[in-house]
Amino acid sequence: MGGTFDPVHYGHLLAAESVKEKLNLDCIFFIPAGNPPHKSYEGMASPIHRYNMVDCAVRPNPSFRISDIEVKREGYSYTIDTVNQLSTILPKGCKAYFVLGADNAGDILRWKDALELIKRIDFLVVTRPGGWENGLKEELNILSNAGCNIDVVEIPMIPITSTEIRDRVKSRRSIRYMVPECVEQYIYENRLYT
Repeated sequence: MGGTFDPVHYGHLLAAESVKEKLNLDCIFFIPAGNPPHKSYEGMASPIHRYNMVDCAVRPNPSFRISDIEVKREGYSYTIDTVNQLSTILPKGCKAYFVLGADNAGDILRWKDALELIKRIDFLVVTRPGGWENGLKEELNILSNAGCNIDVVEIPMIPITSTEIRDRVKSRRSIRYMVPECVEQYIYENRLYT
């Protein structure tokens, strides 16, 4: 499961747990983006801060792991590079999926080396119950026609976004119950998003 995780929140964790459970997966690797090529904004937490927040958030779940391969990589964090690197690390015969939110599915064919990427890994798109079919169905058809193996996994509705959390911190409003307690503490101790 890749992303900027700026910051990681309960929506991310619930999505990962839902995917793991519904597909009976052994584990979920969280891979915080180091330097994402398509996402840059003022006040973005550094890669190490985002890594540390994910690390403390996933630690209580024995099925969750974290990888620093993108955080350690110099330059932009491209998914194709991560997938290529993972293929050398994961045990032979291990089946891997790339988990992403429905809001990013339409962008896959615009990613670096997209046609090679969709041959190398299958995708799982997490979406909220109901209402996703309209726009996403067309995007999934385009991806399938391009040769992408992609499935949808519906997850419970948790209307939390990282943007909202950053805005709440900036305006000194509570983020309790939106992020794990260790993430909340880390944000305040390191004066992130203020």
